[in-house]
Amino acid sequence: MAEPSHQAVTPSPTTAEPAYQAFSRPVPEPAGTKAPSPTPELDPAFAQRARPSQPPRLSNSHAGVRVLIVDADRNIRGAIRSRLLETSMTVDEAEDGKQALATARGDKPNLIIIETTLPGLLGFEVCQRLRADEQLSDVPIIALSSFHRGWRIRDDLRDVFGVQHFFEKPLDLDRLITTVRVLAEGKEVDRDPPTLGEIAESCWEAGMEAFEAGDLDQAISHLEQGVDIEPQAFELLCHLGLLYGRRDDLFKAAHALERAITLQANHLSSLKNLAVIYQRAGFRRKATEMWERAMWVAPDDATKTSIKELMLSLL
Repeated sequence: MAEPSHQAVTPSPTTAEPAYQAFSRPVPEPAGTKAPSPTPELDPAFAQRARPSQPPRLSNSHAGVRVLIVDADRNIRGAIRSRLLETSMTVDEAEDGKQALATARGDKPNLIIIETTLPGLLGFEVCQRLRADEQLSDVPIIALSSFHRGWRIRDDLRDVFGVQHFFEKPLDLDRLITTVRVLAEGKEVDRDPPTLGEIAESCWEAGMEAFEAGDLDQAISHLEQGVDIEPQAFELLCHLGLLYGRRDDLFKAAHALERAITLQANHLSSLKNLAVIYQRAGFRRKATEMWERAMWVAPDDATKTSIKELMLSLL
């Protein structure tokens, strides 16, 4: 699905891949610490292309769809409401957990958008009670948060309460509205990276040709140009991270790969490569976090075990 342009709202006040096998140079350690752990190699650049996805065909009107927005911030509710009304959805609002439950039970919404931290009854408690209600247990939920952040809470909300999507604040409002529209039509939000635009694709091809010719700097330059044109181009970012890593620009590599996993949070190769980069930079705790994330999305027990051993070597 093609990524929409970003519009931030500020509150008022995955492919199966084999485990690493090879080990290379050690991680630099401060004097007086334990012996350094060996670091796996980065994946080969340009060896894989992510499966492209196509943007979903969405109806211009969603008349008959009722959405409940639950947030203590009136500005947040208003911004979401105005965008949903453009698609002819019916929108209800609630500012706290008790009001949210009463409205949901009375109006039977088709979808609920809810902040995790609410006055009185927390959003977590509302989700728990919704899932225990026979008439509301299957209603899609999108969680928002300005306090809870990161992949752990996102995945826990999915596993415990069946929350379909989690958005951190400031909101990417365009992406949120697209997600609501896709769910309203009973479709799954495509988690695969979108196809590259024509110019970005040409930058990809030129970068690959330069890399195969042995010109690393030129390959990086081509991918940088592509990212300037399409800042949300997942494939360009993850391979740019690999090339920076090969040039030992470790912090640039980490930045590019962090941007990549923001777009594709469970992409195993990007998570593993980011762990390697942080490990090479001596950021042992951050590397451990990335290995942990990679372990959670690993496709099989053998890969999980291999990653766990790498993670434990850093502790």
